[in-house]
Amino acid sequence: MASAARHMWQPAEPRSSFCATRRRSTRHRVSVSTGASPRFPLCVPAQFAAEITEQAALTMAASIEVLPVRLSDGATLDTAVVRTTAAREHATGTPLVLLHGFDSSLLEFRRLLPLLENAGVPAIAVDLVGCGFTGLQHAQSAAPDDRRDHLRAFLEQYAGSTQVDLLGASLGGTCAIDFALAHPRLVRQIILVDAQGFVEGTPQLPGPLADVGIGVLRAIWLRSMANVMAYSDTKKFATDDAMRVGRLHTHLSDWSRSTRSFMDSGGFRVANRVREVHKRTLVVWGVDDEIISASVASRFAEELPNCEICYFPECGHVAHLERPHALRDAILRFRAENS
Repeated sequence: MASAARHMWQPAEPRSSFCATRRRSTRHRVSVSTGASPRFPLCVPAQFAAEITEQAALTMAASIEVLPVRLSDGATLDTAVVRTTAAREHATGTPLVLLHGFDSSLLEFRRLLPLLENAGVPAIAVDLVGCGFTGLQHAQSAAPDDRRDHLRAFLEQYAGSTQVDLLGASLGGTCAIDFALAHPRLVRQIILVDAQGFVEGTPQLPGPLADVGIGVLRAIWLRSMANVMAYSDTKKFATDDAMRVGRLHTHLSDWSRSTRSFMDSGGFRVANRVREVHKRTLVVWGVDDEIISASVASRFAEELPNCEICYFPECGHVAHLERPHALRDAILRFRAENS
């Protein structure tokens, strides 16, 4: 049984929160001014990126680096990442690796990463095999084993540290738990943002219906509906432009194949092993989450031996998009306590 979670107030902007216990790209920190035509790396479908108006999304998309990662089978996977200056220069401090949710991309962190940049955090947002702007490429599978191997290889080749902190949002949280169980020596501590740790598997459709189902995942109506469910303040955040950002990676040529591969694998299964994670963990949850109930946070508190919970009022499923300042503050405090 986990120890009781600690309780404390955490300042946030603009509302308060409460806490309880192809080739290497040369693009770096690209500034995109309003009205400019940014240059995107080849992994970003420029035609559809041109339809986006949010400056943070354009800046981050233009800042993507494509880094070659040597996998355990000897193959090389061109991997889409965005790194803060401190991460690229291997500055002092434990790197913070950001893992996004299901059928999403590193653009999920477009509002959080600039705040971590300004705070001097060595942070890295990465798209693993079959995800976002990395895709499947020549790889045979995007199953959990493959994503685990890809993340291990990436960290060993580019993190510049013997250990990292993992931040996983939604399905990315499950990936973080899975990785910490498999490679505990590489993980110092974990931050889970509305994580799917107790949600097992992926939707399964037989034969040709699987392709039809995957095609629906790209549909504007479904993306718009998911957008509404993701936020507390839907009027401000669940916009058509946000839908276009979230859908951008689905225009890649191997998106359907990548998604089919992961869904056919059955997805991550860690629910029965959460209690085995002994890493110090911060669990962040939006009180108004309509995708995974905030009540799930208390289950993490019960099963994780070293857990602290941070609830964000008036926040939905994606605190990194809806409350990035509050999440930054929680991250900085949590990391400072173990520096």
